[in-house]
Amino acid sequence: MVLNKVVTLTAEIFDQLNPVNNTTVIDGMGGSSAILIPAGLTQMPVVRGFVIQNSVDGIQSSSEFIAEFNYFHSSFKPTNYQMGAGGINRNNVYFKSNDDAIHLDDVNRPLLIENNRILYAGDDGIEISLQNTSIPRALIEVDIWNNMIIGSREDGIQFIDYTNDPLDTNRRFVIAGNLIANSAKAGIGLMPSANAAPPPSATLPPGVTPASPVPSSTLTFTPLPTVSPAATLTPVPTITSTVVTPALPTATSTLAPTAASTLAITPTPQLTILQI
Repeated sequence: MVLNKVVTLTAEIFDQLNPVNNTTVIDGMGGSSAILIPAGLTQMPVVRGFVIQNSVDGIQSSSEFIAEFNYFHSSFKPTNYQMGAGGINRNNVYFKSNDDAIHLDDVNRPLLIENNRILYAGDDGIEISLQNTSIPRALIEVDIWNNMIIGSREDGIQFIDYTNDPLDTNRRFVIAGNLIANSAKAGIGLMPSANAAPPPSATLPPGVTPASPVPSSTLTFTPLPTVSPAATLTPVPTITSTVVTPALPTATSTLAPTAASTLAITPTPQLTILQI
C-alpha cells in the first residue's frame, strides 16, 4: 500500500488499551513494505488501529507521519524511518521483529516515540544511525519517552556513530521514563564506526597487558564466647524505719485589744477655674 496523500487511515474498531486485540489487518504478503510513505508530503498522514504484518518493513517512510494504536508483528523492521521521515510513534505494540523494531536512518526531522511496548526484538528495540551526510541545518530533537523495551536480542536502544562524524551532528535525543529490561547486550548502546553489532567481548589495545588478578581473600569469623547462665542474686534485706514526730504543746495566745484611733480629715478647699 502506497500512502501518498495526507489522509487518516483508521480501523473501524481497535483497542486503544491493548492493540494486540485489533482485528483489521494490513498484510504485506511478504513484500518489501506493508505501507510505503514516499517523500514530499507536506502534512502528516495517520495510520491508526491496525494489525500490520508479513513484510520486510511494516511501515517505510520518507515523510513525517503518525502511527498509533497499531500491533506490529511478523516483519523484519516494523517501522523504518528514512531521510525526511519523522512525526509521532505512540501507543503501539511491537512483537518479535526479526531485526530492529524501530529503525532510524539519516534522522533530519523531529520525532516523538512514546508509550510503546517493544517486545523481544530480534536485534535492537530502537536503532538510530547518525550518518554524517544528512546532518540537518537546524537542531532537531528526537524524544523517546515512557516506552517499555523488553527482551531485545542486542541493545534496548542503540546509537551508531559514523567515521568522520563531527562532534555535534545537530541532533538532540531525550530519553526519559523508559523501562528497558532483559536486553542481551546493553540497555543503551553506543557504537562506533557504523558498527551495529556489539562485540562479544572487549579486547585490549596492543602493548597493554592485563593487570594481575586480585588474590582471593578468606574471611574468618570467630564465634562469640558462650555466655553462662545468669548468676543467682542474693536478695537485699528489707530495712524498716519508723519516724517518730514528737507532739508539740498547744499554746494559747491572748492579744490585747488595740485602742481605737481617730482620723481627722481636713477638707481640701475647692478650686474654681475660670476661663476668660
